[in-house]
Amino acid sequence: MKLIHSFLWSTMLITYLAQADTQQRILVEHELVEPVIELIKSAELAEQLGIIKTTTVSQSFIEGKGRVGISSQRWLDSDMAEFVKRYGYQPIELFFSSDAAAILVHRDNPINAIDMVSLEQIFACQTEATTLNWNTINSSYAKSAIQRYAVSEELDQHRKFNELVACSDGKQNAATQVSTTRLLSTLDKQTDAIAYTLYQNNFDQAKALQLIDKQGDYFDLNHETILSGRYPLANVYYMYLNIAPNGNYSHSSYRQFVQYVQTDDAQQRMLKYGFIPLPEEALHRNLVTLQQTSPEIAGGYK
Repeated sequence: MKLIHSFLWSTMLITYLAQADTQQRILVEHELVEPVIELIKSAELAEQLGIIKTTTVSQSFIEGKGRVGISSQRWLDSDMAEFVKRYGYQPIELFFSSDAAAILVHRDNPINAIDMVSLEQIFACQTEATTLNWNTINSSYAKSAIQRYAVSEELDQHRKFNELVACSDGKQNAATQVSTTRLLSTLDKQTDAIAYTLYQNNFDQAKALQLIDKQGDYFDLNHETILSGRYPLANVYYMYLNIAPNGNYSHSSYRQFVQYVQTDDAQQRMLKYGFIPLPEEALHRNLVTLQQTSPEIAGGYK
């Protein structure tokens, strides 16, 4: 069944890429291909819009290969300068979506935060199973074995945590792969367990740890820290628009797509791909940027 699903998506992708040669194009990174195709179809724009998959969204966008670009990389000042030099005005930047990995432990576990070095040590790749005790991470913890878990295949396309735990050369991740349901029930029973999973899940049966970055700063897992880019295991996806200063889109299908992305229907469709629906304040900021509503604070948004 999974093979059939992959074949169908591959066929659909080829179709959309072929359409993109002659139709309006949206530039996306690889992990956004399937959700953006679904959004295009749900907005009833399949005959008007195509996509181009690229690892260099900003450069392809600047070169005019598409008038909408969606990327996990926020543009640098140099990107903005290059765009302005070519077009004479700045692109519009909107929030598109986000994803984040939650680090969970049993509710009675005394640990409340963990640094990135320890996290990498716990979930490190290994050639054979090894035991790691909690007191290895911190001498004040109990001398008991850390039980490591992860949700099967859930983080395959979510790069921040994938970069932390991706294995090669015959090694394997130290975590036991389980389903979401089993993960939460396991955490509820094992006081020595630790796990990673997507933020969108319900964590009532567990405790989400704060993360400590390289500078020693602590960050809770919430919409604010995710969208600000401060939470170490989160990706924020931005949508860039090439719209002339008069506010006119080069094609009405772009306007329809951008407006649809702001709807609750579009945001909820992103859930099944592991992405987090934008909070109300982020959607409001998008609408302010698009000049479709007024800012709620003096001076607008920065």
